[in-house]
Amino acid sequence: MSATPAPDTSGEDTSQPLGLNPITIGQCNVGQSNVTVADMRSAKDGLVALKCGNSKSGYIHIRERHERDWQYFLNKYPIGGTWDDYMLFATKNALQAPDPKFGMPQVIPGDKRCYAAPAQIRNPQGVVVDTIHPTIIVSMNNRIVIASFPTPNSPHCQ
Repeated sequence: MSATPAPDTSGEDTSQPLGLNPITIGQCNVGQSNVTVADMRSAKDGLVALKCGNSKSGYIHIRERHERDWQYFLNKYPIGGTWDDYMLFATKNALQAPDPKFGMPQVIPGDKRCYAAPAQIRNPQGVVVDTIHPTIIVSMNNRIVIASFPTPNSPHCQ
């Protein structure tokens, strides 16, 4: 069985990106925390950046704390690509079209905003085989992505 991610939003970009820039990820790997991995539009905070960051926020934080969570879905459903390509795809969609049914986006302590939206995983016949709820935490002060992680049942704003 193969699966392709399909967000539960109409009119949004449903294609996965071709891949993160390996030079940028290399910069993250050598500790250049302020390098931008991706700029993304958000429904409430305008343009936000996923920076390399460190163990507390950004790409490095997501890789250290949540790579296994993202990889789980790539292992369970042969979606293709890498965990961080899938994470970026799901993050962009949740930021652009947060689910108001879950009260998204919502302000959380620490001048942060939580975004989440269901993302359906479909098999080649188009049948939904799973739904995850990518949860993205954004700093409202400096408009950077702090964390992005998939949650299986409902958003989990921390």
